[in-house]
Amino acid sequence: MGEIKFFDIILLLAAISVIYQFIKDLNRKKYVGKLIFKASQDFDSKATIFFWSMLGCIWLFFLIARGVNIERYDYMHPIRMIMPRAVWVLISLQYIYKYHNNKEIRERGITTDTGFIYWKEIVCYDWKESNKLEITYRPSGRFSLKKERNKIWTIENEDKKEISKLFDDLIG
Repeated sequence: MGEIKFFDIILLLAAISVIYQFIKDLNRKKYVGKLIFKASQDFDSKATIFFWSMLGCIWLFFLIARGVNIERYDYMHPIRMIMPRAVWVLISLQYIYKYHNNKEIRERGITTDTGFIYWKEIVCYDWKESNKLEITYRPSGRFSLKKERNKIWTIENEDKKEISKLFDDLIG
């Protein structure tokens, strides 16, 4: 078994940061508020969840295959042998969870595929087509550009009235 090297430390830090982000996402009710409404998933979200699920299954298979045959690799360091696959499994789980919780309206803002948008950041919204909602917002983070950005949501027709009502009430 070899000594711990720089790559092993990077792998451990990556695993710790992914686990921290995943736990933070699981406990997000504390900083984003209670769930008010969840719009139904569109095809893109379902396809992305399927992609990350398949990728996670592949990496899980590689992780189990390497773990079962661990005695064959006794000359290698266990961190270097198992951690890259474990990190990819954790990243896949995080993306599955992220896209599963896409398009939520919460007390403090909305969740999107790129992150969380607070109500104070939303400038306006507009229905572009029968089921396309365009949300214009201006990020307020320290390191973000202050220019306006757009986010498009594909909404089912049965959710359109309720989402319009919620946006009118919460944006002002």
